[in-house]
Amino acid sequence: MIANRTLVMHKCAHVVEGYAAYENVPLRQALDVFYKSQLYTQITQGISDMHCRSDGYLAEELSLELERNRGTSDRGTPKLNQNKNQN
Repeated sequence: MIANRTLVMHKCAHVVEGYAAYENVPLRQALDVFYKSQLYTQITQGISDMHCRSDGYLAEELSLELERNRGTSDRGTPKLNQNKNQN
């Protein structure tokens, strides 16, 4: 199901803000990560009704997607949330 375009764009903005806070990264970096993600495609194309899920859940899913992608593409790069594990 494809949702109203305005509502989807608001959802995207909230997910980007949530991801930036979750990973403690600048909004610009969070925006770049989001627009290159599979999650963005799923939300905007209405796949699995991802736009119906909470902003926090989607921000965490974006983080997990990035970790999975980094884990398979280049294992030498440190993960963004590495500082969380040190505390």
